[in-house]
Amino acid sequence: MRMNWLPSALVAIALCAVAGCVDSGSTVVSTAGATAKSDATTATDGAAAGSDAAAQDGAAVGSDGAGTGSDGGGTGSDGSGTGSDGSGTGSDGSGTGSDGSGTGTDAIADGVSIEEAGAADAATDDGDAPTVSDIEDPDGVTGQDTGAETSYPDVASAEATVPDGNQPDDVTPDTGVPDTATPDTVAPDTNPPADTNQPVDTNPPADVPVSPCGPAGCDDGNPCTVDTCKADGLCVWATQANTPCEDGDKCTTGDVCQGLLCKAGSGKAVCDDKNPCTTDSCGAASGCIFAPNTATCDDGDKCTLQDACSASACKGTQNACEDGKPCTDDACNKVSGDCSWTGKSGACNDGNPCTVNESCKTGQCAGGEVKVCDDKEVCTTDSCDVKVGCVNAAVATGGKCDDGSACTANDACANGKCTGPAPSCNDGNACTTDGCDPKTGQCTLTSNTLPCQAGDKCQTPGTCKNGQCAASGAPKVCNDTNPCTADSCDPATGACMFKAANDGAVCDDAIACTKESVCVGGGCKPKVGCLLFSDTFECASNPTFAVVVPPPTAPNPPRKVVWAVDQTPIVNALAGMGCMLNFNDGVDYCDQIGFNDGTQQCQFPVGTATSPVLDFSAVGGLLPRVTFDTYYDVDNTSATDSPRIRVIEEATKTELKNVLLPKNSGDLKALKKGYVISLPEAAGKKVRLELSLQPSTSNSSLGNTGAGWFIDNFVVEAITGAVEVCGNGFDDNFNGLVDCADSACSALAVCAENCGDTIDNNKNGLTDCADPVCVQSVACKTPFASVLLETCVGDGWTLAAATGGVAWAVDATPNIGPLPFGKCTLNFNNGVNYCTNMSCQNADTVSGIATFKTGIDLPAGKKIAIALQAWLSTENPETGNGATYDNTWIEVSSNNFACNNTNNCPSQNNPYTAGGTVSYQLPRDKLKVWVIREFDASTQAGKKVTLRVRFSSGDGQYNDFAGPFVDEFKFYAQ
Repeated sequence: MRMNWLPSALVAIALCAVAGCVDSGSTVVSTAGATAKSDATTATDGAAAGSDAAAQDGAAVGSDGAGTGSDGGGTGSDGSGTGSDGSGTGSDGSGTGSDGSGTGTDAIADGVSIEEAGAADAATDDGDAPTVSDIEDPDGVTGQDTGAETSYPDVASAEATVPDGNQPDDVTPDTGVPDTATPDTVAPDTNPPADTNQPVDTNPPADVPVSPCGPAGCDDGNPCTVDTCKADGLCVWATQANTPCEDGDKCTTGDVCQGLLCKAGSGKAVCDDKNPCTTDSCGAASGCIFAPNTATCDDGDKCTLQDACSASACKGTQNACEDGKPCTDDACNKVSGDCSWTGKSGACNDGNPCTVNESCKTGQCAGGEVKVCDDKEVCTTDSCDVKVGCVNAAVATGGKCDDGSACTANDACANGKCTGPAPSCNDGNACTTDGCDPKTGQCTLTSNTLPCQAGDKCQTPGTCKNGQCAASGAPKVCNDTNPCTADSCDPATGACMFKAANDGAVCDDAIACTKESVCVGGGCKPKVGCLLFSDTFECASNPTFAVVVPPPTAPNPPRKVVWAVDQTPIVNALAGMGCMLNFNDGVDYCDQIGFNDGTQQCQFPVGTATSPVLDFSAVGGLLPRVTFDTYYDVDNTSATDSPRIRVIEEATKTELKNVLLPKNSGDLKALKKGYVISLPEAAGKKVRLELSLQPSTSNSSLGNTGAGWFIDNFVVEAITGAVEVCGNGFDDNFNGLVDCADSACSALAVCAENCGDTIDNNKNGLTDCADPVCVQSVACKTPFASVLLETCVGDGWTLAAATGGVAWAVDATPNIGPLPFGKCTLNFNNGVNYCTNMSCQNADTVSGIATFKTGIDLPAGKKIAIALQAWLSTENPETGNGATYDNTWIEVSSNNFACNNTNNCPSQNNPYTAGGTVSYQLPRDKLKVWVIREFDASTQAGKKVTLRVRFSSGDGQYNDFAGPFVDEFKFYAQ
């Protein structure tokens, strides 16, 4: 579905049959509901012909009630028709509307014309844009509404404003029906003036001017438009160039309007707080940033040294008058900076570790005693070193000594200690604590109460008593909680043994909703899965899905395209299906905005229907899946409107999976029964399933004329899984092998070892170069040259000029997640995507080249391989028309990219070699993941080549992707 860009809030409703057509060169919106015309020529909102009424107080045609009575003649009182104090069928007003016409009250009073009182409220008072009903038949009056006076609001003056005391009845006198004969039904006249001798109303109440575009006026909230309300009630919005505005970036100044957008000015915000202890910078969202630093500084205090910044302030950390003497008090004059020192008394330390008990005398530390360094050990020589203090040096090992214990013999010095071998006193009884009496040298055996093990080791440990082990007798419990093993204990070793039961043996898998389980390979597996949820969406049934209807985008009308359970619209392919859950308005799925040269414009179809919570946490290793019948008739474009099912984790509200139903020619307008989607991502979790149409990145939708999306017989199950589902972490086919370790998955691309990504992709326990499949790959060999982007400087690259702000750059924007190769990459975008306008539709085609400045010498007579890391986020498949869009090439050339005298160097055979240039197109089989790409450049062996990277979008649509990212270029010779 291709999207046209429309500025939000600028929506044209041109209903020429009612209000006439105005072409001012700007988008307009009619707010009054009628063509501006005062002094109506025919019936205006319930009044007879006339401007401000031809007669007053009861004229045949006029204000204060039309009809033939005086002061509102006819059969009513103080009015005409059958109403009271007015004309028509309303009370205290005319016509059938409110505020002057329709069914409301108190719309018209003496002295105010029907045109003044009635037409100004032709549009609805809800503040939104007028609807068709507002324009064609305002205030409920049929016939031709010629509009409201452009400067007059609804003003109803009470009859008492100008008394009718001397005003004669101009046409037909009242026939004896006073004003009180028919009371006002809403706002009755509490003191009606007599109709006799009533003077002519010479001073009718003044009309109070108000914008004919309504109370809200024409303000669209865009500072780059001039909003004008025309006298005929139409809004006009015109762009204003070079008008000051605010672009949202607090680091730019002088922002001005360019078209409908506020563009950044050339000025930069000045962020200088004059504080040397802050590092000044600017953030687009926050503005000036003053970050504390730790720079050296001067705090202005002459009595401090080593001043440094801390907590945004300059502080000194050392007394400038410190003399290092413990027996002086140091002082500093803060005015002059002069130092003074005064002697003090008391204990001190003279700095000599071999003296103790020193004291201060006449400003000096002295008078200490010699420190004693005897450690009472016969195997050390004790002394004191004035540098380190006491030194207890071990004497030579083997020297005779006596440790004073009778339990040792042949004592000798060893490592500064006197020791000797002790007798063995171990009696082998765990219930005695064995020791030796150092006075007698005799062994001591003391009973203890420690835990012990006696005889059968499959009994639980006992407790020692009186030197004997008293066993508890309780058997050891061996239970692996697996119902498919026989558990036992080996009495000789006390080891638990678990013998697998025969396959097919009945077991309990502990899953409440399964009916029968059997043992398979030592594990208990259910034969049949569980039903978690189902809904057949019968007519008049209670809703099970929560429906969200987003509010319309102002000033658009409320949404009619919503999720509902019904049978509309009628679709032949769904005959006999009964009610279904469907997304449309009973006709199609277009919430109209208006008309634009006959092209249907629609609001985005953004409503959602969400299932109840589905609990897969209680069904063990069963595989979640959803099955349903579906029919969808939506626009046949790749970028929008695909039926979408999102799997949302209930606990974290994060998206676990996003499934788009296909839109090939055989998928649209076809009833699919029993459509199955496996949901391995939901295993073990509580989730909800959300139904919606794939959103657009444009501002409005074209088309949307199909019947929408229909769902029926929605079933959510947890199944046993007879087939291995690669990547869900479960042994689905019960053969003991999971995912890539299973031969059913090992041949798939998802299980191929991606040499160099530090991941064991094929699940064989070996990663990258440790895996035999990688040993011969270039990732496991040493390159002879490399072009790396370890920093964000990018000095080695020449980058072509930007197109509409899109260009190659060496940076870290946009954020695509952790970068495994330094802080920045070489990438092509504008920091967000590679669009040249805000809608990404009908924008300019973009292309660009990044060239490495330094030539690279390729060895002669070798097979040359070039490898790089690539991460792609682009549109379109690799086949069909899409193959020409959004391509990235890696190129090396020995003749400055002559390529047959063109600069395109197209990749036709991949790699494509022409005129000394090898061009390699990056595959798009794996998107949004880092992949090592390798190509052969052997034709360039023995030459000096230039490396470059090239990108072309091919067209200007659907470029709202992050773009290509490349890094880690390495050259190998084999």
